[in-house]
Amino acid sequence: MTDHTYGYWRTDKEKEPGYSHELISCDSKFLIEKGSNIDHLYAPPFEGVETLYHGLQRNLKRIPNHDLIGTRVGAKYEWLTVRDFADLSENLSYGIMDLNLAPAVEAEGKADWRFIGIQAKNRKEWMITNMANAHQRITTVAMYDTLGPDAFKFVLNQTELVTMAISQDFIGKLAKMKIEDKDAETPMCFRLANLIVFENDIKQEDRDLAAQAEITLYTLEEVIMKGRAAHKAGT
Repeated sequence: MTDHTYGYWRTDKEKEPGYSHELISCDSKFLIEKGSNIDHLYAPPFEGVETLYHGLQRNLKRIPNHDLIGTRVGAKYEWLTVRDFADLSENLSYGIMDLNLAPAVEAEGKADWRFIGIQAKNRKEWMITNMANAHQRITTVAMYDTLGPDAFKFVLNQTELVTMAISQDFIGKLAKMKIEDKDAETPMCFRLANLIVFENDIKQEDRDLAAQAEITLYTLEEVIMKGRAAHKAGT
């Protein structure tokens, strides 16, 4: 019989009022055996792998042709290999930098923070953009549909966000938000100047709204191609 146990309740210390006991993953066992402990797990699975970027680079050397990310198309999945994914994310990162889509801003006493927002449902382009950000030490600002307009505007203003990578359905919403915010007592969306759109076919009405909001539209493919050319030219 297969053991489907995936965790156990921690009972060696009292649970916090109003909460259950901590649920500990059974995968932690080998870490504890290596000298870690439950309260302070040091959990990189392989030497030198401390981030998703490091993990990708390790697998790029080990299994470059292994399927990594699949997208369901009809009744089947279309896959990107590790090499495909690494190539797309790396060249997207070069395009972002070449187009200055993530300018440095000052935060927490440091002047070299870079931010790019992402808003879309789970999809390969979300992951490609997030990894592209990791290539250039850009912080991903994840936006969610559950954020209200006030919270959304606050995040835009707090991070001084210039660029967002989005699915096509958010073009009109963001353009209208910026247009309406322009006349606010304290405008908070005025810095948003670029949208990287995951789809290639952008509706004309969305292009018109973006132009009215003084927002430049790029497709993800355009930025990747720009980055590939810039990288090849050594810029």
